[in-house]
This record gives sequence, C-alpha cells and structure tokens, in this order.
Amino acid sequence: MKKNFFIVKKLLVMFFVISNTYVCGMEDNQIIFFSRSMGGYKSDIGNANLKNSKENLEKSIAAAEHNSKNIFLSLPNEIVYSILAYSVDTTKPLEDIMKSSLLLSTTCKKANTPELFIAIGKVCSSYDIAEKNSVMKRLLSNTNDFNYKNVRHGLFLLTYAGADNNADERYTLLSRAIHREDKQMIIALFQNNVNPNQQKKYEDPDFFDIKTVEILQMFIDQGVNLNAEGHYNPNLLWSCITHGRSSDLIEFYLNHKVDAKKIKIGNNECIFHHLARCNYSYRNIENYINLSTLLLKAAPDIINTLNQKGQTAMDIIKEIMKEEKQKTNIYKACIALAELFEKHGGKTAQQLKQDEQKRKQELRGAQSENNEHSDCIICFDKSDAMRHIPCAQGHPDRICVGCYDLLLKSSNNCPLCRTALS
Repeated sequence: MKKNFFIVKKLLVMFFVISNTYVCGMEDNQIIFFSRSMGGYKSDIGNANLKNSKENLEKSIAAAEHNSKNIFLSLPNEIVYSILAYSVDTTKPLEDIMKSSLLLSTTCKKANTPELFIAIGKVCSSYDIAEKNSVMKRLLSNTNDFNYKNVRHGLFLLTYAGADNNADERYTLLSRAIHREDKQMIIALFQNNVNPNQQKKYEDPDFFDIKTVEILQMFIDQGVNLNAEGHYNPNLLWSCITHGRSSDLIEFYLNHKVDAKKIKIGNNECIFHHLARCNYSYRNIENYINLSTLLLKAAPDIINTLNQKGQTAMDIIKEIMKEEKQKTNIYKACIALAELFEKHGGKTAQQLKQDEQKRKQELRGAQSENNEHSDCIICFDKSDAMRHIPCAQGHPDRICVGCYDLLLKSSNNCPLCRTALS
C-alpha cells in the first residue's frame, strides 16, 4: 500500500507544480482540496483595488481547486483508492471512519464503489476485533431488504477489516447476501474465510435460502455439504419445496444426489407427504406435477411411506379433497397429484392393508399346496384326510382329521402357539 502511495506521490507532484495545488486526503467526512496562488497579490491602496484583488484571488483559488479535483479524479481508480485508503486516520473510532467513508461515497461518484471500501477495510484491519464486531452487529441488526443497498458499502468495509460475519445474534451477513442475490458480497465473504456450511443455533444453514443455480454453484465450488441437516427443514430439498423454489433448482439438487428419501423427524413424513399438502408455495398446478415427477424419478420407492399417523401421501390428498370445495385451486391440484401418484403406484393406507392381507392369503394357499401330503404335526403319520389348523396365525403346518377331533375334546387352543382356535 505504501509503495503504491509513493509512486502516486511522484505523479501528483508533477501536476501539483503545474496547477500549484495539492490534495489532502479525507477530513471531516469529505475530500478536501487545498490550493495557493503562485504569485500572491500586492496590497492595493483604496477599497476598490483591494476588493478587486480579493475577487481575483477567490477566482484563482476556485479555478485551482477545480483543476486539481479534475486531475485527481482522472487518475486510475486503483490509484485514487490507494490515496484515500492511505489517508485514513486509524486513530479515530471505526464508527467514524465508516460514516466518513459512506458520506464520501455519496459525494463522489468515483468513490461510490465496493473496491474503495475494500481498500479502506484492509487498512482498518488493525482495529480491535470487539470494536469491529460491535459496528458489524449494529449494521446487520438494522439491515433489511429495503436499506441493504444503502449499507452495502459499509458491510464491505467491515468484512475486509475482519469483522465477524456472525456478529449479530440472528442474521449473518452471508444470509443477507444470499437473500439479496449479491454475488459480489458472497465472493468477498468466501475470500475472508466464511464457512459455506455455517449454521446458527435453532436455524437452518444459510445456503438453504439459495434461489438460483448460479449462486448454488458458488457454494458447491466452496465445498458445501448439500445433504446437511437443518433445524426447521430436514434438508435443503424440503426448504426448496416449502418456499416455492423453481423446478430447475430442485432438478439441479437431485442431479447432485441430494437425499430425496429424507424423513422429517417427529412426524415421520417423507417429501411426498409434504408435497401432498398442496400449500400455497406453488400456485400453478403444473408446478406440482413437475416437482412430483422429478421426485418420483429420484425416489419412487417412498411414495407409499407411512407417516406417524399411519397415512400415505394419498391419504393426505383424499383428506384435503373432502375439506376443500371442488372449484378451488387446491382441490384441482389434489386431483392432479392423485392421478399422478396412482399412475406410479401410490395407494392409501387402507389399500396397502388390503394388499398385505391378499398377499398372506396367497402365501397360505401356496404353502397348502406344498404341504398337501405332509405329516400330521401330532401323530407324524401321512393321511389323505388332512386339514389346516384353524389358527389366526396362519401356520403352514397340517393336522389329520383324527388328531384334530381328539384335540378339540381336550383343548380349544392351537397345538403350536396356544392361541384360541377360530
């Protein structure tokens, strides 16, 4: 920084000699230009002459200031930033430096760039970390979507000064930058060692709020864990669907092997239960169909997963349809989703139970055919008069009619499991 300054100083001396002016850094929140007359003026006798001399001097000073200012601002940006950063008085409170810098950005177009604040921020890195974090916390806690643009330069300054991205108890600067899709700020934070996976207590990781593939790729390049767990959402796929993110973004996640089978702890719900509720995140029915198709392709085997209430996604859809009027968009979305789920094997819990009973019956029938001439479980003899034990447990074993009659005379319980015979 100092080396650049001395090079600049030599250049400045040349045009200062020509214009007989010089510039004196940053003071009282603005760039101050000083100048002096080459020959001065002689005291004239008489008020008229004195008045004219003063007017001429004022004009000369104004012209010199104007020329020096134009010459200064015509320098390359890097040189101007070096001069201004070098002139910062680090004996003043950091709060005052930041206010002066922000005021400078409003009065000088050339200074209204993040690069200047990055340069000043690096000069301010020697400030105590507690002071830097205090200023960052105040700025972050008062930053929102409406004023972000106005305080952005100050945030650049504090970032390169070394203030903590997590200085505020609730909001991080990274989360603000993601929300505003500020790629330049995100790059600045990564350059200052901010972890792309960072997560505050009782919050989802910041990157769960990403809205575009372009910004997502920036996090992937930094080694973000796309299957990280959140506090409110099991993973970022849930966050995408909850907040109505685009199908392109969700497809990008699925192509990068984000876990589509993730179950939400507490209610055992899968992603299809979540989507089946048809919340207002997606107004367009086509969006529901596109998202469901993507998820069915990635995880077709969880379509009939039961939640804590023993419901499948189809049960939830049917439940909502009973409550909704037929003309609402939610009702229409339920119809569309039900048709899609049925096409891919989605069923209600009752249908799954019936399928299981049918499967058991078929199994019993097959076992009966295999054991048609098996030995009696009591006398171990073979007989043409064999039958199944009428037990609710459905044992494949068989008993001859003679032993069965003797069994009933002594007990009404199954000889294998002691369950009452039906």
